[in-house]
Amino acid sequence: MARLLLASLCMAFLVGCTEAHTELATASTASTYPTFESRDTFLAYVERTGTRFLDLGASRGGSRQRLLTYVRRAEPSATPSAVLGLDISDEKLRACNADGKVNCAKADLQEIFKKGAAPVVEGAQMVDILEHINVPVPAVRAAAIPPARRRILHAGSFDTARHAAAVHLWRASCTAATGFCVMEGPSFDGEHALRALGFMRYYEAWRGHTCHFNSTSLVSAMSSGKQPRRPGASLVMLYQRIPSTSSELILRQPPAEADRQCSAGSTELGCDRHHQNNRSTRVKPPKSKFYPAGRPEGALPPLRYPNDGPAIDLQPLDIFEKMVGLRTFHDSDHELSRVAAHIVTMYGAKKGAKVVHCALSAQPELSGFACVQALVKAARHRLSSATTTP
Repeated sequence: MARLLLASLCMAFLVGCTEAHTELATASTASTYPTFESRDTFLAYVERTGTRFLDLGASRGGSRQRLLTYVRRAEPSATPSAVLGLDISDEKLRACNADGKVNCAKADLQEIFKKGAAPVVEGAQMVDILEHINVPVPAVRAAAIPPARRRILHAGSFDTARHAAAVHLWRASCTAATGFCVMEGPSFDGEHALRALGFMRYYEAWRGHTCHFNSTSLVSAMSSGKQPRRPGASLVMLYQRIPSTSSELILRQPPAEADRQCSAGSTELGCDRHHQNNRSTRVKPPKSKFYPAGRPEGALPPLRYPNDGPAIDLQPLDIFEKMVGLRTFHDSDHELSRVAAHIVTMYGAKKGAKVVHCALSAQPELSGFACVQALVKAARHRLSSATTTP
């Protein structure tokens, strides 16, 4: 089972794997980035370089740069070396370090920060990571997975309803940090209700999304007794509401169950498209800050099942595009990390968000928006402090 877990994490190309990167190293040129196989070597590097924050699954460095932006807004004097990205793909690591600086490294966070390990950095971030982390189902049980939940990736069968591996990685990220751990990713809440209407969010059938990690699992991971209790706050929110089935984020569900895994014809089914206008007969992905001239693929073929029927109101189902989870560790407002405080104010200001869970150890009687308001107040108090110490 451990080897299966290792394989699934490597297939996601997100976090380092001790056995896998050893094999990769023999097949590639000498790396220009550090590789950590133990907590001791990682700790020595962190102490030597002044690394204070980790971006897990950094890929080519975009999410790491975003975290560095947050750090500098809270602490303008922070240097780039304060944030270190972690990834498994040699190609992506080379891209992340293309400027000749060590922006990213290779490490298996779950090996370095096992249960009981002392934290060594101030904060850890994961952006669009946990939906990729899963364990292949044994072949004898794969046929029993409902088609809509089955993903076939690198000859392995995955059940999107299994979240244990993702929970384990989330807990490892929180174990690594003294100040905060935060995740942001797609929302899968309300998936079954949406499918019952004959629709799905376009990313729900992506082959690479082997784990439909939802707020229920995230809240459970935060409140479970499997990690040491530390004072602070916990927050789970859904945001960017999808108001109706006319949204470009919504696809008509294929009538054939075999198509609902998106294992074939994924472009025509719409599963591997980003924010396509699925009401068009000829779809061209829109411009964005990442692709000013539109995505390189250009125009895409028409959808096999276009979403051109009457719009259905999704407000009663609470269908959202994004989910965020945040844990902060502190006894008082002043001890709240300034970077964590900035992140709190950023997410706390989102309009129309749904608070799934909020808890403050200092004010346990609060919940919902009252809890969020108290947390935001504490964060603003921290940021208004004259001191610039972490």
